[in-house]
Amino acid sequence: MSAFAAPRYNRVPAVTIEFWLRLTALPSSGFAIILDTRTGGANGNHLVLYMEASFGNKIIFYNSGSPHLGTAAAPSTDVWHHVAVSRASGVTRMFLDGTQSDTLYSGTPTDYTDSMDYEPCQPVFGSDSTGKNQIAGYIDEVRFTKGEGLYTADFTPPSSVLSPPETATSEPTRKAR
Repeated sequence: MSAFAAPRYNRVPAVTIEFWLRLTALPSSGFAIILDTRTGGANGNHLVLYMEASFGNKIIFYNSGSPHLGTAAAPSTDVWHHVAVSRASGVTRMFLDGTQSDTLYSGTPTDYTDSMDYEPCQPVFGSDSTGKNQIAGYIDEVRFTKGEGLYTADFTPPSSVLSPPETATSEPTRKAR
């Protein structure tokens, strides 16, 4: 996969980032970055989604230098998975195939109280912001929805092409397979 940059987004109290992910391989060591909003790999008020072999290749939500949420299990290879991160009312939740993720350690679905004022950025999908730590696979149907946390509980993932919600400003982006 070659990484690509999505449209910039600005500081917003509510946002949903969602996309479809199909991995051809999981990291056998180290980690692979799915989404990176850092500049030059530096930590700060940025979020990162990644998989790390030492965490069983769960998808991990990371910000400000710390991991906070992780999927219950690693995504299967050669299967399309819907991934969503939704922030509403100061709470961030992560979902894999419509199921809310747990914390990295508890095994139960958890909300992450998120008071982070994320800096404007140019999100990069498929690697870190320097082009390293690429995933092996594909990302499709990327959607950033500003101003609305679309998912606050388990849901059925969309079965058709993502479209802008009626009540929010959305910036759909498409990566060819």
